[in-house]
Amino acid sequence: MDELQRVMCVEDDPDIRMILEFSLARLGGYTLCMCASGNEALDKAAVFAPHLVLLDIMMPGMSGPETLHHLRELDFMRGVPIVFLTAKTMPDELEGLLQQGATGIIVKPFDPVTLPKDIRIYWEHGRGTPEGLNLALAEQFAQIRQTFILGLAKRESEIEHAPTRADLNAALHRLAGAAGAFGFEDLSQLARSVMQASHQNDESYLLKLLAELKQTLKTIRGTG
Repeated sequence: MDELQRVMCVEDDPDIRMILEFSLARLGGYTLCMCASGNEALDKAAVFAPHLVLLDIMMPGMSGPETLHHLRELDFMRGVPIVFLTAKTMPDELEGLLQQGATGIIVKPFDPVTLPKDIRIYWEHGRGTPEGLNLALAEQFAQIRQTFILGLAKRESEIEHAPTRADLNAALHRLAGAAGAFGFEDLSQLARSVMQASHQNDESYLLKLLAELKQTLKTIRGTG
């Protein structure tokens, strides 16, 4: 296979799937197969025959590493580059992911402008030079970004009414990744801080950060 053409994206968050489609299909010109779960990726892999897979780490049901393991069991997938998408940034965490058999790692928040060339690096082990958005694509990106903003009320509700701590952390993880991809770096970092406080069971600090997060979401929506 001489050219990278077909890319499978496995991501449960619809906003991140939207930015992946914008980045890789509209900017990169790749043919995409979008999957919302590991099971869907396994169902579609044989027909789509991806040249490269972008795989989220944290997903409900089958996790990213579990999906990677099952994909590697398929004969036609053994030589296909599989790149993890993750919000993890600690060196030992990243090394652990590579040891599970991933070709590489792209850390969220990723740059949608450079992502098409970033994945090509894993495909051809070369280097690329980022290209800017032209006006038409910039307008399209602005529309997609506005859709994300309009969806923040739903994300706030998911966080506020999360039935379990695991559900809360999953909602925060999705928000952190999507916010970073759409250029809301402060929101992304705040969501990560809330998630860290949740993992540490620091209830007073967690409540303080949740209140700050709620106000930040309202401010971005223009209702603060």
